[in-house]
Amino acid sequence: SSQTLSDAVAYAFNKGVTIVAAAGNDGTNVISYPAAYDSYVIAVGATRYDESLAYYSNFGPSLDVVAPGGDTSVDQNGDGYGDGVLQNTFDPYTKKTSSFGYWFFQGTSMASPHVAGGAALVISNGNATSPSAVRSAIESTAKDLGDTGRDNTYGWGLIDPSAALSWTPGP
Repeated sequence: SSQTLSDAVAYAFNKGVTIVAAAGNDGTNVISYPAAYDSYVIAVGATRYDESLAYYSNFGPSLDVVAPGGDTSVDQNGDGYGDGVLQNTFDPYTKKTSSFGYWFFQGTSMASPHVAGGAALVISNGNATSPSAVRSAIESTAKDLGDTGRDNTYGWGLIDPSAALSWTPGP
């Protein structure tokens, strides 16, 4: 945490920006920053193919939702590859930016774009017009996993963009 980072996310939030951030990959009950700024950021943990929390995903009281983050050490879906999130990027081994290909990755940084994409859909569909409304749409429509309601392992649950697109604000 830092005052500069806190000020930056507060400023963006107060200007109408929905902020989504990775919870961290330490496998601990401490959410990393900036995801830990509860008032301003949607903190995202990672699940495996079977929707269980990934072994590396941070969790705890500041976790808001989870999304597919992958687990390259297993092949739960039986396709012959480790269950990572497929990404088109430069070769992660050589770091040559001229050598693009498809690579499987895992992490809460792979999960966060699912939530950011869901937020963009909710905003573009007109369901939510503020960061707080976007958070409500995503959290209230998430698929509940673990203990009923919000819990420290899955937050409000697994993001469900289709359900979020049907969300309407309360009175």
